[in-house]
Amino acid sequence: MSTGQGPPIDSRRWTGPEPAAPPLDRRGARAAFLAAGGPGAAAPQRAASAASWAGLALLPFVVLAGAEPGASLLGLEPTAARLRGGLEALLSPSLGLKGAGGMVSLLGDPRLLAALLALGGSAVGIASAWRHRAALARGFAAAEAGVPGVAFRTHRYWEAAPFVLLLVAWRPLGGDLLLLNALALWLLARLAAGTLTALAERRAAGLGARSPASSGWDLASLVLSLGALLLLLAYLLGLLA
Repeated sequence: MSTGQGPPIDSRRWTGPEPAAPPLDRRGARAAFLAAGGPGAAAPQRAASAASWAGLALLPFVVLAGAEPGASLLGLEPTAARLRGGLEALLSPSLGLKGAGGMVSLLGDPRLLAALLALGGSAVGIASAWRHRAALARGFAAAEAGVPGVAFRTHRYWEAAPFVLLLVAWRPLGGDLLLLNALALWLLARLAAGTLTALAERRAAGLGARSPASSGWDLASLVLSLGALLLLLAYLLGLLA
């Protein structure tokens, strides 16, 4: 028995597909975010950045301590030898000669510094995000107002940074390219800390990664990335065979 109703009519035959969401004016969104959220909205990324820049100040000492005896250090070879000798003399009474040598090698490994910076920067950034979640919520609401379907991000996402850091740091470093490798590791650590902080910011504000709705992908990315960094730290400290 027929109801007399024909097939449903799709108005897009005449109107065409729905228009795409307008692109987000990142500079304007950033200004709106800071104006609405105030200093608290900018605090998480600043905290993560501060940890990273503090680590950059330590990087030259790490490179000098970890340089091989025959490596070229632009005339700083005597300084590197004195630094290693001073550290070994300082640590020998408590660790013994062999233990002091191993500790100096560990302290001179830029992979360890990178892992600590990525974890430390992420930790302070995440803690700051949860502390300032009300300010972040106001900031995101203002930044994304009038632009449906587009998510504002306080940091340029590079979600692969923690895993690239894990893969790169798994290989031993040394030789004349130690400084270049150390700088690359620092950059990856900085990107990892900023990215994980950005994920935590949206979670703290009650937002998902790409939509106004809360998303479990943010939390999953945080857990996996932090787990990868902890795995790297355990490997460098010799806790993994």
